[in-house]
Amino acid sequence: MSRLRLLRRSSSTTLIPRLRLLRRCSTSTSTSPPSGPWSPRDAFVAAIERVRAGTLSPEDAHHLFDDLLGQATPVPDRTMNGFFAVLARATSPAACIRDGPALAVALFNRVCREEAGPRVAAPTVHTYGILMDCCCRARRPDLGLALFGRFLRTGLKANEIVATTFLKCLCCAKRTEEAVKVLLHRMPELGCVPNAISYSIVLKSLCENSMSQQALDLLQMAAKGGCLPDVVAYSTIIHGFFKEGEIDKACHLFHEMMRQGVVPTVVTYNIIIDALCKAGEMDKAELVFQRMARNGAQPNKATCNGSKFSSLTDGYCSVGKMDKTFKLLDAMVSVGIEPDAVTYSALLDGYFKNARIDDGLTLFRDMSCKGVKPTTVTYGIILDGLYRAGRTAAAKEMFHQMIKSGITVPVSIYTIILRGLCKNNCAGEAITMFQELRAMNVKFDIITLNTMINAMYKVQRREEAKGLFAAISASGLMPDAYTYNVMINNLLKEGSVEEVDNMFSLMEKSGCAPSSHLVNDIIRRLLEKGQTGS
Repeated sequence: MSRLRLLRRSSSTTLIPRLRLLRRCSTSTSTSPPSGPWSPRDAFVAAIERVRAGTLSPEDAHHLFDDLLGQATPVPDRTMNGFFAVLARATSPAACIRDGPALAVALFNRVCREEAGPRVAAPTVHTYGILMDCCCRARRPDLGLALFGRFLRTGLKANEIVATTFLKCLCCAKRTEEAVKVLLHRMPELGCVPNAISYSIVLKSLCENSMSQQALDLLQMAAKGGCLPDVVAYSTIIHGFFKEGEIDKACHLFHEMMRQGVVPTVVTYNIIIDALCKAGEMDKAELVFQRMARNGAQPNKATCNGSKFSSLTDGYCSVGKMDKTFKLLDAMVSVGIEPDAVTYSALLDGYFKNARIDDGLTLFRDMSCKGVKPTTVTYGIILDGLYRAGRTAAAKEMFHQMIKSGITVPVSIYTIILRGLCKNNCAGEAITMFQELRAMNVKFDIITLNTMINAMYKVQRREEAKGLFAAISASGLMPDAYTYNVMINNLLKEGSVEEVDNMFSLMEKSGCAPSSHLVNDIIRRLLEKGQTGS
């Protein structure tokens, strides 16, 4: 009696075959055990549900195929394709399967071996399309291209899906120019008509490779051939032109898009507003923002809260136009979108950068009153602004408020505080905090260590400064040019010529080139002491 039949007859739960157990796991509407003979379709349906639930492991999938290849009932191609398709999208870190696409390719290879025989239906064009897409998702477009070659050898007729996936593989493999040729010539030869998706894949790849003008030429060619560009195609090329610094071309294409009757989406407007702000074209960005509202594309949270609104506010704040910023804020509230912590942080940053400290603190209180919780970024902006303005007491009070709020204090906040204390003649206090944090095993970057070495020298704690320098390598960091500058300058002030010489040698060995200013300082100090030698 075969193992599979014996397992089916057993009443012990631990001996139920894996396939029937998978089937039971997927049944939520009935508590009674399944009746009737086992079928591959039911087993795969159960497996698909487990993939979607994140409970099917790679080992489970291979066990499923072990049993599949050991039984006589053939698996329909649609069932197998459905299983591969769901694996192609199984990439959640929280699920049992971390890399579903790679697993699908591995299982397909098992199916294609000779021992699978008639137990699995021959792969269809749909199967190849799914597996080629898996190869792209698994970052192995080379395997996808090899699969396409295998597909052509089967004699199966290509369709638009598999041809488009072939284009995707070529683009993922950085063979964009070849993809253009396939799109224009090879696809028609295969009897496939390029569609909007085919063009979008190639257009995106061209723009990602700084070939936006070629993308525009291809767009115009598509339009002449009867495949009218959609908003995605236009937005892709507009974004590409902006990335290449071709602002005029991007704006011209946007206007051309409008003339052709293609309605921009919020995503399109976001791309343009963000790029114009980064280019310093604030007036144009505001006009686009206004047009966005007039045309019925209401600003959403991606526009008003987050990087796009931050771009507008940063641009206006950099030229001191806070009134413009608040007009934008009013426009945002008028369409029913309340500002979030990111928006408030952008406004606070503008206030503090323009030395409007009290206005910033008033806005912070208003933020709290409206129930918007500050983030570590928000606190970082305020603390940095207060220390830069010399308002040390207010900064300390803000830090205590942050701790009371229950927010975990990251290293970046401690770095701001240490730097702020040192700049405001509180080096001793900064050193004490630094030592306490080191005792708690808090890891700092080289910039913070440089700040503390400099602070230690300022308060005549030379041995501690030298000890901290010596500990840099042990902490997994490397001294940079500024570290050596601080050490050498302070050693020169001490008159420790031999230590300066040793430190200079260390600097050269580490690959840090001394600045001309540092070399001049060394020569000047040595000349003052009459120790240049001959």
